[in-house]
Amino acid sequence: MSEQSDRRIALLSPAQCALTEHKITIENKSIGKNSIPNFREHGHLYPSLPQQRLWLLSLLNPENSIYNYPANIHLKGQLNVRILEQCLNEIICRHQVIRSNFMAVDGHPEVAIVPKYHLSLNLTDLSLMAIADRENNLQKLLYQFARYQFDLERDCLMQVGLVKMQADEHMLLLTFHYSIFDGWSMEVLLKEITILYDAFIQDKISPLLDLEIQYSDFANWQIHQVEHPNYRSKLDYWKKQLGGELPLLSLPLDRPRPRLQTFHGARYTHAISVELTTALKQFSQHEQTTLFMTLLAVYKVLLYRYSGQTDIIVGTPVSGRDRLEVEHLIGVFINLLALRSKFTPDVSFRLVLAQIRQVILAAYEHQEIPFEKLVEELHLERNLSYSPLFQTLFQLRQPSKVWQSHTGLCLEQNKTESGTIAAERVVLCTNGFTHLFIENSVGPAIGRNAGGLEESVVGSMAAFTGPVGRPSAAMSYILNDQIGGTLPYYYLTRRPY
Repeated sequence: MSEQSDRRIALLSPAQCALTEHKITIENKSIGKNSIPNFREHGHLYPSLPQQRLWLLSLLNPENSIYNYPANIHLKGQLNVRILEQCLNEIICRHQVIRSNFMAVDGHPEVAIVPKYHLSLNLTDLSLMAIADRENNLQKLLYQFARYQFDLERDCLMQVGLVKMQADEHMLLLTFHYSIFDGWSMEVLLKEITILYDAFIQDKISPLLDLEIQYSDFANWQIHQVEHPNYRSKLDYWKKQLGGELPLLSLPLDRPRPRLQTFHGARYTHAISVELTTALKQFSQHEQTTLFMTLLAVYKVLLYRYSGQTDIIVGTPVSGRDRLEVEHLIGVFINLLALRSKFTPDVSFRLVLAQIRQVILAAYEHQEIPFEKLVEELHLERNLSYSPLFQTLFQLRQPSKVWQSHTGLCLEQNKTESGTIAAERVVLCTNGFTHLFIENSVGPAIGRNAGGLEESVVGSMAAFTGPVGRPSAAMSYILNDQIGGTLPYYYLTRRPY
């Protein structure tokens, strides 16, 4: 191990050291894994398990854009539109999955790859408009792109547009179908655009190394892993962890849960102060947990308080890229983990946090089991009014990276409002450089009861990390009537849908 590595390890907190050791142990167990073979030579391409689920859901909800991945990329600096178009076409050629379509054969999906596809980048010029008109027209375009209805058999599953805001400012509008794209894929895309742009602007060839495998190779490999003994043992863990009667999260609602889940939603945001953000990180380090574990514990305790349920399952996404071969691929690898916790009235917050820490570590160790396979193996009763296994998602993510080419062109991903959400409640925390930001997206049944959750979370965080330093006392703050029996009836800033 190098001296530089030693210095980096010395800077880690005890919790970070423990998690690093845990990850290394898991990776060491995986060293003997066979590499993913090239299946394309066999001629028959299977969709991955996530693709199969998304294909079916898209058939059931053909007019719903919940299965879209909308994004807009802010381009700052002098832009050569022809070079940008060349970059996008190189990426489409490089990543076979972008040229994928899904055909129904005897009631099952099969993957068809379009041999060649050329993208023509259409430019919409808003630069001559007044600022207010320019922004209004941009928002309309963003909304239209986000709500695009894909035909999985015929459409290119990547829709692209370019908007000129000023001479040195553009917006690249992107909408992918989730069957070919995830959050990690966006980082791959932006990195490759940046590298290719620098090369093509100098009339050089692509410096990117050829991909050893394509997403279709991973998909076929994943299908064949189902019978592997190690796979079965990991599946047995989840069947035990999620055995028995599974809880349906019951939060205070404005109206009855609809018979058919619409995926419509509104978003509320709240910024956490620098002081509280620092206190949360210090508290996590003292308890030898990660910030994600602490935030999830706070959220679960709040769900316990508001629902009165002692058995709570929260979903969280993971990248699903635990193999080196897939790190540079575009595709849908993301997986969902079901984190289950049980509460008793007299438990302290420290014990809740310790329990959640163990649940998360075990979930990470068994994360290779696709969510789709788990739902199938558990033989869950399907209900169109709510999602299986869990009805709320929680995620902690890092802020989007700004990519900069050598020519000075900067690329940064911005949020796109689509008016849809993946679950009845989605809580997303962004770990900024100085602040934490809570983003709370809710479905229509929760309605006006939603707006105050962020402030309740903030109040709870303050109680847990306050100068008293007694986590059990902080639990009393949540469990007693000091914050009321239902969610507060007031609003934060809300965008209409």
